[in-house]
Formats: sequence, C-alpha cells, structure tokens
Amino acid sequence: MNEREEIRWKFQVMLENTSTVMNWAENQRKILVDFYKQNIRDVEKVRNYWIAGIGFGITIFAPLIAIGAIELFYSFYLIVAGLVAIGLFMVTNNYIFKKTQEQDKINVMYFQAINGEMLPLKGMISTLALNDDQKTINMITLQNYIHSYTKAISYDVSFHMSKTMKLDKFDDKPFRESYEYAKQNLELFSKSDYETGVDRIKKFIEDFEKNEK
Repeated sequence: MNEREEIRWKFQVMLENTSTVMNWAENQRKILVDFYKQNIRDVEKVRNYWIAGIGFGITIFAPLIAIGAIELFYSFYLIVAGLVAIGLFMVTNNYIFKKTQEQDKINVMYFQAINGEMLPLKGMISTLALNDDQKTINMITLQNYIHSYTKAISYDVSFHMSKTMKLDKFDDKPFRESYEYAKQNLELFSKSDYETGVDRIKKFIEDFEKNEK
C-alpha cells in the first residue's frame, strides 16, 4: 500500500466510524421514543379502564336513584365519581402532554446531533479526502479530532438515555480514555481548522468531570 492509498484508507475508516456513530445515535433515539410511546399507552390504558369503570357504575346506579330504588342521598357518590373521572382525565392528559413534549425534545436533540453535527462532519471528511494536496493535512490531528468529536456526541447521547430511562448510575468508564485524550489534545484542536466540534468536545470534557463527582 503506497502513501496515497493509505491516506485514502484512513479517510474511509473515518467516514465509516462516523456513519456507525450516526446509526447508533438513531437507534438510541428510536429506543427512547418507543419508551415514551409505551409509557403514554400504559397511562392511557389505565385511565380508560378507570373512566370506563366509573362510567359503567354511574349508568347502573343513576337509573336506580331516578326510580327511587336507591335513596337520593347516594346521588352524592355519583357526583363524586363523575368529578373523579373528570379529574383523572385532566391529570393524565397533562401527564401525557408533558411526556409528548419530552419526546419532542429528544427528537430535536438527536436530530441536531445526527443532522446538525454528524452529517456536516461526514461532509468535512469527504471534502478533505478530495484535497489534491494531502500533505497539507495533518492526518494524526484529524483522526484524533474525529475520534474525540464522535465520542463527545456518543457520551452526550448515552448519558441522556441513562438519565431518561432512570437506569443505574451512568457508567463513564468506556469514555474515560476518550476524555483524557480529548483533554490532552483540546488546545491542538482549537488551533487547527476544526472549529465545528471544539465546543462539543469542550462540553464533553466539562460534563465528564461534573458527572464523575
């Protein structure tokens, strides 16, 4: 393999790794969205069950009270049951509305990571790969930058998923090496032409240190 072929191979690996992270992030988004949808369905199922039961009770006892088979005093319980049904409907609707908003925020966050960051990153890699003078590109710095950038996004996605699904304490061990590497090379990234992801990498370093405490 000559030097040109080796450089082309390195660019191909960077593109494939970026695509892998994109697909992984999309799968995580789908898992979270399905999690919210199932949660909403469960709440709706329980709500409908109770409202149907209350409604059935009212339709049974209301006619009996009307014809005098049951004392009028018991109509008070029917009123309470009706109010409970209305309250239950309003509370669950408010809960569902909030969960739907959270679901929308997840979609926005993930689409921003995938379409707003990962796609431009792939575009940058592809553009650099077409550069006629490959000697002007510091491949080691570029590879380190791509690695740190994609790991920063992976960390954010993983942490958010763990928090949303209320899993056990977030395990940051798989990201420790990437954190140390990113911190070590942050100044170099800042001095290079790769400004797009420097803020994301900075945030990754800050979040890692904060969540580790």
